[in-house]
Amino acid sequence: MRSNPLIPHDEIALYPSQCLSGVRRHRPSKSEPPRRRYYASRLTQLVEATLEAVGNFLRRIVARSKRRQQAKATCRALRGLDAHALRDLGIDRSEILSVAAEIAGDADPTRVRALQARRGLPF
Repeated sequence: MRSNPLIPHDEIALYPSQCLSGVRRHRPSKSEPPRRRYYASRLTQLVEATLEAVGNFLRRIVARSKRRQQAKATCRALRGLDAHALRDLGIDRSEILSVAAEIAGDADPTRVRALQARRGLPF
């Protein structure tokens, strides 16, 4: 795999400006035909839009990975507790995965609504 000399090998370029930082942009001159100026500017716009979309996609993947790591850490911590400690927290052992997903932001907090409805509290 060839590396980009403009970006250090231990970093990933997530923004278009990082990918194009050392690249000269085509600046159409007045002497160029109008059609070529149009196509050059349109191509530049398409490349920038594509890089922006790829950057957004990679940022979403990184965020999802961090949420999953947080959920796994929460699961590990809750599974390490005994039944009495879980009961004190108001969690049953069968709810550990859903609680971890809610804390990480991967699931809607429906558990709180169910508890409030069971106790007659407004939600």
